[in-house]
Amino acid sequence: MQVFNLNIYTIIIFLLITGFLLFLFFRNKSIFSLKYLFLFLSFLSIFLSIFGIKYFSEDQMEKSGIDVVFVLDVSKSMNVADIKGNNGNYMRLQFAKKAISDFVLNHQDNRYGLIIFAGDAKSSLPLTTDLNLFLTFLKNADYKNFENQGSSFSEAIKLAENRLLVSDDKQKAVILFSDGGEDEDKISPKIKDLISKNSKYFIIGVGSENGGKIILGQDVFGDFTFQKYNGTDVIAKLNEKNLQKLAEITSGKYLKMEQIQDLEKIENDLNSLEKNIFMQNSAEFAKSFSRILAFISFLFFTLFLVFYILDEKKYVK
Repeated sequence: MQVFNLNIYTIIIFLLITGFLLFLFFRNKSIFSLKYLFLFLSFLSIFLSIFGIKYFSEDQMEKSGIDVVFVLDVSKSMNVADIKGNNGNYMRLQFAKKAISDFVLNHQDNRYGLIIFAGDAKSSLPLTTDLNLFLTFLKNADYKNFENQGSSFSEAIKLAENRLLVSDDKQKAVILFSDGGEDEDKISPKIKDLISKNSKYFIIGVGSENGGKIILGQDVFGDFTFQKYNGTDVIAKLNEKNLQKLAEITSGKYLKMEQIQDLEKIENDLNSLEKNIFMQNSAEFAKSFSRILAFISFLFFTLFLVFYILDEKKYVK
């Protein structure tokens, strides 16, 4: 399917100028002769050519991949900057987002969905092949989306399973990123009842055992502000015990992620999942109409010259 990509202001200007020229021409042909109409249309075509009117073709292409739902903990404790990088420390959430975006860009044949959670869970984005859309939603994921803080794993997993119900894949993947939260009773054995037998779980631990202060923002001087309890800075640590328990309940695999590329360690497990065939809409911008409009401008200008020369000969006689 071919669709035109026109600037609405270009269309309006084109219609206004064309209408005005036609009005002048038919109102007083002796003053506003046809040759000048051609001249103005020539300039108008050049004007439209500069705007670069384009069209794009939209087609469906067949792809083979798996359905992957990322479940991302965005609670306040994920704002601890305790992950060492080459250029300083990463905040946990920042680190997880970077790992997810790199993974998605390196595995573009899959469909991806996004669930974010803190004290409760929200379906941020259903399964999609639109990677730009996915990365936009991922970038905007933040604890400010939630009134209730904490890490509600059961709500997040329930929502992920509901999201995967629309998938025709025989095998699907859920990749959950979290620092484990603080309360061990948050990991309920009842979570197992939510798990589909076709879902493969990967639990990714983000953070350090020593932990760090929870960053809430910056003050007017640019200094970080931290969450406090009774006047003391709150220290949030990686709770691996919680995450390992969650991996056990979901019959999944636990991985502590210390470097961005660590997520590739689950690549073999993902590749072992049976792939499904699905259709992807692809939009590809095609050639600009600039050359066509330039040619039309040339034709109008040629007509202007022809009429101008004929008029000059008439006056000479």
